[in-house]
Amino acid sequence: MSSTNIKIAPNHIHICHLSSVHHSYDSRVFDKECVSLAKNGFKVTLIIIHDKSEQIEGVSIVPFKKYRSRFLRALFSPWVMLPKALKTKADLFHFHDPELMPLAIILKIFRKKVVMDVHDDVIDFMGNKKYLPSIFRYPIGYSYRFLQVITTKIIDAVVTATPHIAESFPSKKTTVVQNFPSTNDFQGITTIPYEQRNNIIIYSGLLHENTGFKSIVESSKLLPEGAIIQIIGKIYPTSLKKELESCKNIEYISWTDRKSVLHKIKNAKIGIALYQPTKQNIYAQPRKLFEYMAAGIPIIASDSKLWKEFVEENNAGINVDPASIDQIVEAVKFLTVNPSEAKQMGHNARIAFENKYDWQKESDKLVNLYSNLLSK
Repeated sequence: MSSTNIKIAPNHIHICHLSSVHHSYDSRVFDKECVSLAKNGFKVTLIIIHDKSEQIEGVSIVPFKKYRSRFLRALFSPWVMLPKALKTKADLFHFHDPELMPLAIILKIFRKKVVMDVHDDVIDFMGNKKYLPSIFRYPIGYSYRFLQVITTKIIDAVVTATPHIAESFPSKKTTVVQNFPSTNDFQGITTIPYEQRNNIIIYSGLLHENTGFKSIVESSKLLPEGAIIQIIGKIYPTSLKKELESCKNIEYISWTDRKSVLHKIKNAKIGIALYQPTKQNIYAQPRKLFEYMAAGIPIIASDSKLWKEFVEENNAGINVDPASIDQIVEAVKFLTVNPSEAKQMGHNARIAFENKYDWQKESDKLVNLYSNLLSK
């Protein structure tokens, strides 16, 4: 989409973000997009799963009911959210979930400006939903994709989380806004000098079979003495926690507040991400990779073509076959035995983050998109 800068006083613009799936502290929806917009002077309302109406970091949160049933949520959310959306009298509506496409079309009937935010390739995303019978996963995914095509023709713009997702939408209507960390995320965090840190290899986020659960567990059994893998986040399914508890070289910490997670990342020796080569993962850009970079720690990551661009080409760590325990363990040994080289890789990672992967550049794209749309 055009990047022409249009000057409109932000405090004259009211933006409403909507999500029936995400929770109020979602990194992309709240931390990245809504808070950034508020800091840029926009009036921002967020209709999302939350327990009460309140204002947080300049964002007015309107609570939305959490449905116990995914089916009921998908069926009723657009209609329950519609009066809440219209009540805001916002200038522009930005929605985040495929199930809200009917709401977007209705908002266009009311002549509102509407933006669709696409976080995932919906076909691959639904294809990996284990709670759905396998026979239904791709038909549902293709149905959603068909609705996306129709909705895209009706609404004003599409925002995607990765360049790969953007390839499925018209370039003239599409802006890529990637999930990069902010330079400010690590401000105020006390840092232990790299040479004095314990040999902690950190993994943050959701861990399951496709994001490397088995590879992490098996490699933990062969780590050099004194090295541990620290996992912070959620385990899916929860039954896998028992297996973690039996691993002496793994420390599991349930998900905590974001600042605490960033503190642990900043003071780790190595960041690890061993996503398996599934169709969905080939083009994945998990936030953890860029948080490791922003923290200035070396990375051990899967050897997909895209991830090699992030890690190997920036000399920011080591890419490995995520199914090869030998390669994973050798990479850990190299980085722990050669701290000066590991520290340099971490420094390279930080430089790459500052030059290529800082959220501020993405935030500017979003502000510019709104300005362009509302000037028409």
